[in-house]
Amino acid sequence: MNRVCEYIVVDGVAYTEKPRSWLGGWAKQLAVARHFDKYRLVSPTRWNNLVSEHGADKVQTIII
Repeated sequence: MNRVCEYIVVDGVAYTEKPRSWLGGWAKQLAVARHFDKYRLVSPTRWNNLVSEHGADKVQTIII
């Protein structure tokens, strides 16, 4: 099953929003780890702050 994942890269670290369930978070972490060496799953509040600080044009998508 393919999913679209939004992410933003800040200072060489890819940030993506954490899913609501722990199982979803575990699956997303495994999938994102295949694409990035440095990554962080962040809360919805932190995700919104990152997008506000760096601009929505910096948000990119990948299929995981």
